[in-house]
Amino acid sequence: MRIIAGTAKGRNLSSPKGTKTRPTSDRVREAIFSIVGDLVVDARVLDLYSGTGSMGLEALSRGAEHVVFVETDPAALRCLKTNIERCRCQDRSDVVNRSVISYLEKIDSGDDVDLIFADPPYRGDLGSLTLLAISKHAKSLKRCMIILEHASDQAPEPIPDNLDKVDARKYGNVGITFLQFQEIQGA
Repeated sequence: MRIIAGTAKGRNLSSPKGTKTRPTSDRVREAIFSIVGDLVVDARVLDLYSGTGSMGLEALSRGAEHVVFVETDPAALRCLKTNIERCRCQDRSDVVNRSVISYLEKIDSGDDVDLIFADPPYRGDLGSLTLLAISKHAKSLKRCMIILEHASDQAPEPIPDNLDKVDARKYGNVGITFLQFQEIQGA
């Protein structure tokens, strides 16, 4: 696994042993960033369930201003911190060791976020719970685009009323759903 483009292009990323952490593949990351395009430039990003940090680090490499990585697994946190150093992004990164739902419940209304990458464990309802927690913070997050990774056969249901699905893609067993708050759709 490596950074695909930008200032850290080609840098290899560490990943914990075992199957508990499931990094987003190079192919899927490339597809997501092709769709996101220039929205990443100067963006403030949340990388939820960040694992190795591949999504947030790719965003930083492509010109994002700042990324907050949210992760709780100790092995993933060690790799994440190593990867941030390897990509020389310490000054544009914060690592939060807290559950994603707890973090979202406490997010400051002054926090300006442009992109949210969320890659929760595939089985279970964390994808839907994460969208619900994001949707409750419309005041602070209403300008952002949300990119949710999930199993291709398990699209998030239900989608909160104040969010609109603007795109959905499948890459083998990986599904990606792009959402925005209704207030900004078409802007």
